[in-house]
Amino acid sequence: DLHSKRFGRGQRRLLRRAADEKPACIVITGDLISRGDRDFSAALDCVKGLAAIAPAYFVPGNHEADLPDYARLGKNLTAAGAVLLENRRVEIRPAGGGEGDTYFHLLGVADPLPRREAVTMEKQAERQLRAARTTELIKPLLPHDDGFCLLLLHHPELWEPCAPAADLTVSGHAHGGQVRLPGLPGL
Repeated sequence: DLHSKRFGRGQRRLLRRAADEKPACIVITGDLISRGDRDFSAALDCVKGLAAIAPAYFVPGNHEADLPDYARLGKNLTAAGAVLLENRRVEIRPAGGGEGDTYFHLLGVADPLPRREAVTMEKQAERQLRAARTTELIKPLLPHDDGFCLLLLHHPELWEPCAPAADLTVSGHAHGGQVRLPGLPGL
């Protein structure tokens, strides 16, 4: 959740740290911007730089879901090199790999929880996941095939209805960390 923050000119500090990790792919789980933003330059600098390091995959968070101009942001993110995973799945195979090589799936669920729909978030997430499973863009996820499935979902509290579809869920949203213990910062 970068919320349009800058980490040096052109996001230099953030991109240097990302490059040091030598990632095979980069996943972005939403809230690159804040809902009131009209200037997307910080987010686009970030995505352009990350996509130059490794393939970058993006699912929108609640701030993007609340953004009236999300279509423009989405087009710009794609132009910057991100693959938008909104209720769709892609297979990630090793470069130069052949038939039978290990691969995994990335499934992105578009944020089902704009502020105005907070009361129905679990039902919305279930509907979104069902739509993702049945869309022509992806194969049905259940029963599981031989590939590992990584689910990208902005809201960590929605992992449970989505759990049958994935081996691991990566989320954002909880700014202090996903695990909280009394008296300690988020882990």
